[in-house]
Amino acid sequence: MDDTLILQRIRIASAGKSRLISLCCNMVTVNGAKTLNLGDDNYGIDAGKPANLIVLDAEDCYDAIRKRAAVRYVISRGKLLAATVPAKMSFYSV
Repeated sequence: MDDTLILQRIRIASAGKSRLISLCCNMVTVNGAKTLNLGDDNYGIDAGKPANLIVLDAEDCYDAIRKRAAVRYVISRGKLLAATVPAKMSFYSV
């Protein structure tokens, strides 16, 4: 098998994983809200909506799942309820 074919297969596998992770994120966010019948007035980030959300320590959905990202902030009705301080690592000379 030549290198071009191997790289092509890697790209296809990566694209499939990315799509799967995107579907998983939508399952617990957008589709979860639909299942709970929250409606457009009570779900999403927009002016006038209730602002109930969590902020994860991740750059995107893939990173959140891969790292099992910690919850950094919990916000309910626009008010900060909880904040997690990231762990700090210190190095010492031996």
